[in-house]
Amino acid sequence: MASPSSLPGTYLAVLGRNAVLSRTELSRSARELWTDDEISLLTDLQVENPRSLPKAPAQLFLDRLGGTQRLAVQLQVAATVEQSVSVIVDHIALHYPELFPQGDHKYLLGLSSYGMGKSLNKKYMQSITHALGELPHKWVNEGTQNMTSGRYFHEKVGHKGAEYIVHQTTEGIGVYHTVANQNLRNYTLRDRHKEGDSTMGMLPPKLAQILINLAQPAPGTTIVDPFCGSGTVNTEAAIMGYPTLGSDQSKEHIKMAQRNWNFLSEKFRFSTDSGRFTIADATERDYPQGVMVTEGWLGQNFTSRPSKDAAAREAEQVVALWQRLFLTLEKAPIDRIVCCWPVWYCRDGAVKVDKKILALAKRSHYTPVAFCDGSLGQVYAREGAYVGRWVQVLQRAQDLPG
Repeated sequence: MASPSSLPGTYLAVLGRNAVLSRTELSRSARELWTDDEISLLTDLQVENPRSLPKAPAQLFLDRLGGTQRLAVQLQVAATVEQSVSVIVDHIALHYPELFPQGDHKYLLGLSSYGMGKSLNKKYMQSITHALGELPHKWVNEGTQNMTSGRYFHEKVGHKGAEYIVHQTTEGIGVYHTVANQNLRNYTLRDRHKEGDSTMGMLPPKLAQILINLAQPAPGTTIVDPFCGSGTVNTEAAIMGYPTLGSDQSKEHIKMAQRNWNFLSEKFRFSTDSGRFTIADATERDYPQGVMVTEGWLGQNFTSRPSKDAAAREAEQVVALWQRLFLTLEKAPIDRIVCCWPVWYCRDGAVKVDKKILALAKRSHYTPVAFCDGSLGQVYAREGAYVGRWVQVLQRAQDLPG
């Protein structure tokens, strides 16, 4: 980004379900200094304020990411556990008067440790409590387990205290103070409070954010979703400040998407004029200049684990649909596509469509873009799901860097 950083310093990001997706999402605005398979990612972030809202820059940045749960700023790299405890105690003593100038209020404390053994949280808690002496405080961890973003949010730790994260590396013990956490109330509003349809797969708003960020749209770029369903990609694009167009061949889905759009525009203060919805077949419509971000059609919504034969029948239809779509896109001004294709977890193995659809994409001059680990696709799936989402990034071949 061209603007100077408003988030100077070294940060640690606690990532979500798929660390590779989350790391790739961050790659435009973060330089990896250290990656830990257990924790997620330690980064040096160089970002600018995306919007002028009454929030801290770190929270503004995190609000635009679907794959990062918490963001913590590095306070110091300590040589020993004892030194890291002192760093935390000094930080608490400094900030307690700012938060509770009258005193006598319990400072809520959370702790997470990574790369240091499962029993270390108890030692840290005991040492910090002893060092704080009479300063009133309360640990909000569930026992001595690491903090979760849900507990951090619901206990309001960021407003009534602080979470500290310690991370052992070859260079020492990194000590971090959490400065941003996902707003779970907002995600609930965008997910469970909008209209849905039992016949369609409900795209999680966090995943929609990830997909949009993987598209790397420049400011003002139109986000196009030709399988918009209930409009999740479109509303997430609008919340992030992008114009958007949604279409679907189902008249009822378009009505639903429009109602969700109107409802969420009031809650998240985006202009209703920033998006438009139309009834259209994705394989027959004209496309405007922009990037395509879509879940696509995931096939039949199975209510029990399918057989391989049943999944294979669905796979044929999904492949045929994308074959027609790529033929339409050959002359469309869509240079980048970020999409989801289905993966069926059957009683007797998995059925995937990525290889067949990639072959069709290449014929239409779209080439897969690698994720941060070098892979050409990533699965996003909930535990026990019958259908997962294969996340794919495609670039028109002549537009590939270099």
